[in-house]
Amino acid sequence: MNVTRMEKSPAAALGLIHEILQFIAPEVEELGSQREMAHVESILREGTGADRQLTVWERTQDTKAVVDQIVAETYEGLDLEQMPFPLAPAQT
Repeated sequence: MNVTRMEKSPAAALGLIHEILQFIAPEVEELGSQREMAHVESILREGTGADRQLTVWERTQDTKAVVDQIVAETYEGLDLEQMPFPLAPAQT
């Protein structure tokens, strides 16, 4: 791993992050932290929630659309039927 190179570009930073992830892979496996590292890799591939919110804003210029995106992502993967209190908006 060459951490002494200091190119100042997103591509260089991404490459360095991937090098670090490869470097720590044995410890990740030993600690059973593969799930957490998979999440890091998904953020590197897909961006953060803030990235997605900015994309919605740039496309719509509508704050409500951004909030709708946040709500949709929050509910994604939840089994709302199993929740002990109402989380979902009422269905009409």
